[in-house]
Amino acid sequence: MSALIALIDPNVFYPAILRDLVMQLALSGLFRARRTRRIEAEWSRRLLANRPDISEAQLAITKALMIRAVPDMRWSRIMKGLLLTSNCPIRMTALAAAIGAQADVIVRKI
Repeated sequence: MSALIALIDPNVFYPAILRDLVMQLALSGLFRARRTRRIEAEWSRRLLANRPDISEAQLAITKALMIRAVPDMRWSRIMKGLLLTSNCPIRMTALAAAIGAQADVIVRKI
């Protein structure tokens, strides 16, 4: 049986402790992690805004190490044309990306 596919929401990649936990679980083979360029941009932007002590060069190194550690954490496409009710707790972009990745779950911080 293959590991389930998990779309990782940006709020899980920042803070660092959650990012490290998700990376360790993905390395263990518990699940196959997926992300989108939008997810990557969102957590990166938030990190740089909240942590002025971290440079873009340092962040680029972190991202490269993440990809090297879990090369299967590839990009997912965002599906278009979804309609959700306004009270849906999952953002449209996350749901669309999960569908595009054929994800079994969306990992997000509440």
